[in-house]
Amino acid sequence: MRRLLIPAYLLALMAYTLLGAPSVPFHGDESTLIFTTRDYFDQFVRRDLSTEDPMVERLRLLDGRVQKYWGGFVHHLTGGSAETLNAPWLWGADYTYNLDNGHIPDERLLTTQRLAIALMLALSVPVAYGVGAQVGGIWGGVLMAALVAFSPNLLINGRRAMMEAPLLLFSLLSVLAGLRWIAAERRHWLWLILLGVGAGMALASKHSAVLTLGPLFIGLGLAVTLQGRPRRLISLTTAGEIALVVFFALNPAWWSDPLNTFDKVMNLRSELLAQQVVAFGDYGDFGQQVTGYVTYGLLDQPQYFEVAEWGTWPQIAEQIAVYESSPWTPPAWLNTARAVLTLGLALVGGCALIRRRDGVSITVGVWAVVTMIAALFITPLPWARYYLPALPPLYALAAAGIGALTQRRETA
Repeated sequence: MRRLLIPAYLLALMAYTLLGAPSVPFHGDESTLIFTTRDYFDQFVRRDLSTEDPMVERLRLLDGRVQKYWGGFVHHLTGGSAETLNAPWLWGADYTYNLDNGHIPDERLLTTQRLAIALMLALSVPVAYGVGAQVGGIWGGVLMAALVAFSPNLLINGRRAMMEAPLLLFSLLSVLAGLRWIAAERRHWLWLILLGVGAGMALASKHSAVLTLGPLFIGLGLAVTLQGRPRRLISLTTAGEIALVVFFALNPAWWSDPLNTFDKVMNLRSELLAQQVVAFGDYGDFGQQVTGYVTYGLLDQPQYFEVAEWGTWPQIAEQIAVYESSPWTPPAWLNTARAVLTLGLALVGGCALIRRRDGVSITVGVWAVVTMIAALFITPLPWARYYLPALPPLYALAAAGIGALTQRRETA
């Protein structure tokens, strides 16, 4: 009976994440990203990726591929075609104009795409359990799965037809594989391959996966070095090579000239960030930057939109009201309790990892500290989405904390 409790618990959390997808408030990026699923039809149905549209080419370089392929496959599977997709969101116009002129997907298309992507959010729950269990035992796994399933901003963005759910799933899968690899004495190559594939899929989901994968690989490299196993550094390099192969295979736009394409992507990302800063304003000083990090990177306060104008649109206000009254949305009191509990346990967990000093603790410690510091200093805008990569490391520290407390109680 007890063996069934954990699977039942995880299935309940997975169902919770999925059931809230249809009612999550709309975001303009959903229109654009659903539009880009036509790449699936271009590559696998029409078998011709050529385009004379500079916007299409730009989006192929800027955005992740996993959402495009998966969303396009599901649309094709449900009888859709490239011709039945909506137009991309027009940021210079309001909600009514976009709705009247075909820039918002119809209800069936939007719901189907959301459920397809939210499935990846649901799958993140058992993977989060695995990560938590590696650092905090069963109770660490139970806690981390719940923290992921009830995180306001992971739910808001992971339930939308965007890139955040696949990014979360494959980032967590990379972390889990890395922790199992560093702890394994035999057959560690299986976890090594999974680490490489997961990392490649994470990068192909969204380029910001670098914020998670970089610290993870640094932590793994430091762990094997301190353990006196330098040969495993070669294996870790192999995992990195596998990741690059997977990323490259999923990005046809890189095939002809990868080095030049890399420069293009970096320039496009710099231009986009500069445009966002000019349009919306960056943090005025470091104090505001710290406030933004605390608000979204630690307390995880829900944010439904980044552009202030969206708060004046009655359609969005109505969607938010419906979503917040839904049983599939964590109530405000639970968000507050969750944040306080998480921070307290994370402090305990950080201290516990310092005392342990094994491969898993070193890796998690480096991954958490470097990712969270990077999120604090690199993020230029008060946008909750940009802080999402900092949440799983925080939850892993909390998992280590509850694991340390329960172990102390059992040995007392």
